[in-house]
Amino acid sequence: MRHMGRGQRVLAMAYRKVSLGQEILTLKDLKRDNVECNLIFAGFLLLDCPIKGDSKSVIQELQSSGHQVKMITGDSLWTAAEVARQVGMVQKSNGSYPQFFHLKRCHSNTINASCKPVVGNFRFVAMIPDSLDGNEGSGVSVAASDVDRLKEMVDNGDASLCISGDALQDLVTGIVGGNNSTFGSSEVSRGEEKHALFDPAAQVVLMRLVPLVSVFARHAPRQKEAIVAAINLGGFKTLMCGDGTNDMGK
Repeated sequence: MRHMGRGQRVLAMAYRKVSLGQEILTLKDLKRDNVECNLIFAGFLLLDCPIKGDSKSVIQELQSSGHQVKMITGDSLWTAAEVARQVGMVQKSNGSYPQFFHLKRCHSNTINASCKPVVGNFRFVAMIPDSLDGNEGSGVSVAASDVDRLKEMVDNGDASLCISGDALQDLVTGIVGGNNSTFGSSEVSRGEEKHALFDPAAQVVLMRLVPLVSVFARHAPRQKEAIVAAINLGGFKTLMCGDGTNDMGK
């Protein structure tokens, strides 16, 4: 986490020995889950990707012209948050950078009993160095009654909000699952996940929430698409750029 907090990409490397008698064609027919098991940990690979020289000035120009600039990426939460800080997406307030908060489902003893079911179970909690979980007790829920508080924290420069793809999917699946027994199972297909992302009930919650968020990390293409759809649903006009085929508009 220390390296990700410096904006570096961190990959865990592992290997597995296979029988010399196995034909290459046979190995190619194996499913990924059957290959990526019983692996031997080999170490971490750190990748340092310097920010392009004009990135910060371009973002400043966009912000000065009245645009909100957000990051939707496949990188990890900590890496993305630090890169957002480096390029100026997250700006200083009163001489210091705001605290990063990330969305997570919290335990029942930390939530407000008056909050709407499912939505009230999710809170933005502080991202604390060397801690994966943060402090649940100090978080703010995403229930409608708390959105104004979140907006005030962001507007005052006290907080910068981040959401991982897993947390986003967990949130929308919970929202849709409250009305549809299909999503009650722990095994949800990719098609069902995408359906949950674009379900009207989920999009209404996202429409209220995503304009406050600066960084969307570890997002798959279908999750990126859902974020843009929710922003547009809120009455904004969205421009998107990217450096990969999964960033192309549909």
